[in-house]
Amino acid sequence: MRKSIKAIVCAVSALVICAAPNIANYAGITTSTTAITAEAGDVTIIKEGQYKYAIYKGLKYQIGTNFVKLAGRYGYVTEINVPATIPIDGNDVKVTEVLSNAFVAVKDKSRNPQNIDLSLNSIKKVDLSKCRYLKKIPNYCFQNMCLKELVLPTQSDNGISIGDYAFCNTKIGTLTFSKSLDTIYSYQFVQSFTQVQNINMSDKAFEDALAHGYLKKFKSLEEVNGYQLFKKDVKGKPYFDEHYKPLIEKYSTECDYNNITFMNKYIDAMVKYVVKTETSRSMTDEQKVRKLHDWVCKKVNYAYLPGTRKPDETWANASDSTIFMKNKAICEGYARGFELLLQEAGIESYVVQIPSVHAWNIVKLNGQWYNIDTCHDDGRSNLSHYLKSDTEIQRCKDGHAGTKEIQRPYGYEGNEGYTRIRYASIPSTCPECPTSWKK
Repeated sequence: MRKSIKAIVCAVSALVICAAPNIANYAGITTSTTAITAEAGDVTIIKEGQYKYAIYKGLKYQIGTNFVKLAGRYGYVTEINVPATIPIDGNDVKVTEVLSNAFVAVKDKSRNPQNIDLSLNSIKKVDLSKCRYLKKIPNYCFQNMCLKELVLPTQSDNGISIGDYAFCNTKIGTLTFSKSLDTIYSYQFVQSFTQVQNINMSDKAFEDALAHGYLKKFKSLEEVNGYQLFKKDVKGKPYFDEHYKPLIEKYSTECDYNNITFMNKYIDAMVKYVVKTETSRSMTDEQKVRKLHDWVCKKVNYAYLPGTRKPDETWANASDSTIFMKNKAICEGYARGFELLLQEAGIESYVVQIPSVHAWNIVKLNGQWYNIDTCHDDGRSNLSHYLKSDTEIQRCKDGHAGTKEIQRPYGYEGNEGYTRIRYASIPSTCPECPTSWKK
C-alpha cells in the first residue's frame, strides 16, 4: 500500500518518468531497450548507439567529457526547466549546449503509433535561467512549439550563441531575462523573436537595449514587464507608459531608426489624432491643409546645434517622427512629418527637394499642384511659402532655387533607412506648380 501511494504521488508531480520499449523516436522522446523508472533527484544512465544519456527529472542529456548536452524530454512534462548541472557519479556536470532537433514538435499524429502526445504543444514554458554554463542554442533545437514564455539564461563571460532558426516556427509570446542583468549585449537575437510581444528585463537592461539598438529584431514588441508601452487616453490621444516614458523619449531616435513596433504604433496614432482633432469632414481640402500647416508651424521649432545658429543635421531631426516626438526638426523633418499628416487627411502630396540643399512639400488641390514649405513659414505670419507657384517660391533663394525633384522615401527602391511615408506611385518627373493659390 505504501509503495502504491508513493507511485501515485510521483506520477501526479511528474517526477516519475516511464519509457516503454519500442517507442518511436519523436520530439525528444527516444527509444530505450528496457523500461526505465527514475524517481525525483535520481539520474538513470542509458545507452543508445554510441552515446550514453542521463535521464534526469523528465529530461534527457547526452553525456560528454565533463559536460552534458540537453537532448530532449523523456516522458510527459508541461515545463522544461533545465538546471546548470546534473549529478552524475557524485559530480556536478555542466549543461553546456542544447542539441539540434532536441525539441521538435511532431504535428502529424499518424506518425505516432503509440498514440502518445508528441506535439510538445503542452509545453508552454522553457526555463533556461539556471543554465549559467550554456554556450550554444543551435538551429532547430526548438521547433513548432507554442511557447508562452522563454526564459533565457544569465549570460556567461563569452555570451550565448543562439542560432537564427533555433526557435523556428515557435510562437514565443514572452521573453524573460534575468533581472540581475544590466545589459543584454552578448545575446544574439534572431528572427524567431520577431513575434515576442513582451520582454521581462531590468530597467537598466531595457535602457541599454534602447540605446544600442538591441531590440531591432523585436518587431512585435509592445510590452516590458507586462506594462503596455504605448496607450491611448479616453479622447484617443496616444501616450507612453509613465514609468518608461523618459527612456523612450530619450532614445526615441534609436527606436525609430530600428523600426520598433510600439514606436510605429505611437506615431501612427499621433498622426491620426492630430488629423482628427484639427480637421473635420465639413472642411474643404484647402482648409484641412491650412489647419495642418498651422499645427506644424505652431508646434515645431527649427533644430540648431547647441549655442549656434547652425542646423543640427542629424538623422533624428530629419526623420518623419521628429515633429511628434521632439518638437524640433530641420527642413526634411518638417516636410516628412507634414507629409504623414497630409496623407492621413487624404491630400495627394509629395516631399520634394533640391538635393542636399532643402526639402518641402507639394500638394494637389482642385487638380492643381502647389508648393508649401512649413519650415520657412514657421515663425512667419504672412504665409510667404503657402500654396505658391514654382516661380513665386523660387524668389526665396534660401533653398528653392534650382530644379526640384520628388524625394523618394528611405527604404524605397534601394534607399536605406526607414520611413512611414508611403506613395501609391511616384511620377517620373516632379509635377509643376504653374500658379499660386487664389481664394
